[in-house]
Amino acid sequence: MSALRKVLRTRTNIVVGGVIVGLMTLTAVFAPLLAPYHPTDDANLMFAQESPSRQFLFGTDSQGRDILSRVIFGARISLSVGLISQGLNSLIGIVLGLTAGFFGRWWD
Repeated sequence: MSALRKVLRTRTNIVVGGVIVGLMTLTAVFAPLLAPYHPTDDANLMFAQESPSRQFLFGTDSQGRDILSRVIFGARISLSVGLISQGLNSLIGIVLGLTAGFFGRWWD
């Protein structure tokens, strides 16, 4: 455990990266609670192309939808795509590795 502590103390970029990934993961998991508006709400053209303000922190798009809400829910989609693709890659790698280990020669 002391080796891990030493690495974390000397390599601040690992800690900063871990914090950023952790915050993005929490944001994606709790997106319905954190987003101020639903990302696919009906268009409200009264708020179209509004610049950032207290009501819309990132502003609005051409159809009056809140960009912050869309970014938060987009993080959820991006995280799930990454996790699913990594899971499939791991599964394929494990199956090929076990097959090569069992049969040898030609599979190697």
